[in-house]
Amino acid sequence: MPKRKERVAPPPAPGGWDFRFATNDAVKGWEQICSAAAANARTAWERITADPRQRDSRQHPLKGSLGSRAVNGVEMEQWRCEVTAGGRIWYCIDDDRRIVWMIQTHLPTTISVDRIVETTKTNVGPVTLRQLRELIADLLGL
Repeated sequence: MPKRKERVAPPPAPGGWDFRFATNDAVKGWEQICSAAAANARTAWERITADPRQRDSRQHPLKGSLGSRAVNGVEMEQWRCEVTAGGRIWYCIDDDRRIVWMIQTHLPTTISVDRIVETTKTNVGPVTLRQLRELIADLLGL
């Protein structure tokens, strides 16, 4: 099993970014994501190593106090990439060394919010449900 500071296999393509684990928790989380959604994990790896600053609905910088983090004593931008509907990779970008540091990963929570009902006794829509799932995952640090 890989360890902290080791490369997230495979090595980068020519001109691509090196992707390394910043924490042991990232190693464990990556293994879980690969087991749960191998194809999505591969796609996320390809997107991040090709262009870690690509902005779209699945990949974006974090904001506020989460927008940066110190990795190995260096302050870096922090981003998040959606791997599955609830699975996320948090990473930081080291421009000087062309390394993307995987900080943490999250799989969907086991909290069931499939039947959230508003006070009006009507089911909430899928967008609201997704937003609630993300909020709960962020609050619980998952």
